[in-house]
Amino acid sequence: MTGTASSLAMKRVYFLLSVLALWIMAFVMVWQGETNLPPLKIAVRYTILALYANLGFAYVWWSSDTHIKKERLTIWIWLALAGVLLSFLPPVFSGDMMYYLMRGRILGIYGKTPYAHTPSEFPNDMWRPYDIWPNQTDAYGPLSVYMQTAPVVVFGNAIVWTVWAYKIILLGLVALSVVYFWKLAEEFVPEGGMRLWVLYAYSPFVIVNAFIDGHNDIGLMALSVPSVYYLLKRKYGRAFLFWTLAFSVKYMVLLILPFYLITMMKQEKMSLMSLAASVWKYAFLAAGILFLLFWPIWGGIQTFVPILKTTAWFYTSSIPYAFQQGLKLAGIDMHWRAVQYLFLSGYAALYAWLIWHCFRKGSNPRELFRCLALAYAGFYISLISPLAAWYWLWAFPWIVLAQWPRTTLLVVLYSFTSLLAFFKRINYLSVIAASTYISVLFYDRFKKPAVQRI
Repeated sequence: MTGTASSLAMKRVYFLLSVLALWIMAFVMVWQGETNLPPLKIAVRYTILALYANLGFAYVWWSSDTHIKKERLTIWIWLALAGVLLSFLPPVFSGDMMYYLMRGRILGIYGKTPYAHTPSEFPNDMWRPYDIWPNQTDAYGPLSVYMQTAPVVVFGNAIVWTVWAYKIILLGLVALSVVYFWKLAEEFVPEGGMRLWVLYAYSPFVIVNAFIDGHNDIGLMALSVPSVYYLLKRKYGRAFLFWTLAFSVKYMVLLILPFYLITMMKQEKMSLMSLAASVWKYAFLAAGILFLLFWPIWGGIQTFVPILKTTAWFYTSSIPYAFQQGLKLAGIDMHWRAVQYLFLSGYAALYAWLIWHCFRKGSNPRELFRCLALAYAGFYISLISPLAAWYWLWAFPWIVLAQWPRTTLLVVLYSFTSLLAFFKRINYLSVIAASTYISVLFYDRFKKPAVQRI
């Protein structure tokens, strides 16, 4: 083994050991008697911060190696094996997975649709105490319902194995996305594609949300990657198939659908009329799949009630709330509804600009990645309901592939702002991260002229 290869291998091994070290969280939580999600005890919180600092260092150290272009896809199997072991961990930062699996039991054990029945109707179920939303029906797509039901059907009342099996489903989806991200990076990123692949495939952000907390947002993210790959390869049937599957996990993938249509139109040099005439078969495909998935578990209008309820929320973790607090410090009192309309108007303007920009440069893969990233990022900024850290998974592949300046710094700030949301509110962390990134860009912008003057 050459010196270059051994150095790269050493960094990879250190990273994988840092991933496995996340198991220490479980031991410290048991030792401290921690039962809250996310952890509140000081010893647990600072242990997690230390583990994150080490993992972040390992991630940057390895991905920044000048010889990272020699990395191979097959090596990812070692992270997959680490994921298999981490999947035995209980959730640490969020109880959402217990929410999923309790509703999986409603379907798998009791034969009721979780779109019309709530956990409070099954007070004696062994999983009921772990669900913190007992009066809410399922808020996610039908594929998500089946994903959370399968482990319950297979393992019944075995809690540890049910949790593990659900995370293994997510592991399979992550593996699928890793393969297609490799293809995207190899075929559509002229330089530095392998570094981008490592930043995505070995991301601590993905690792924690898939193998520890088990968020179904992983499904939306993972299925979107092959969808965009096939879109750029002009294989539209497969592109819309994967998009439909992503939608059937979580509906917010709807935000990027217009960019698919524009890209298709630009790649095929079609008029709007030609696009309308061509897209009907893909619409029929999506409608057919969704009908088959929804039909056995349809709950009528109740199917979408949990989503509609969020319109009256104004949460302290949202960016608009942070903005309102900033105004108060400046002596300006703005009603939360006015703040909401201001941010929604801003997002509408951004979205309109992104559509126009994509229409101008829709055949450019990098510009498409940037449009997808900003469509999601603008949504996060304008959201008044809880800005959950795991929502950031939706944009993550496109943040990495967008190739904005200082990509590694951007990806690290983006990832760890989300991961550290258990420690401080994500809206304020987001402001700090954005300020840091913009400051570095300004420094880069003015550093060269200053050096030249000297």
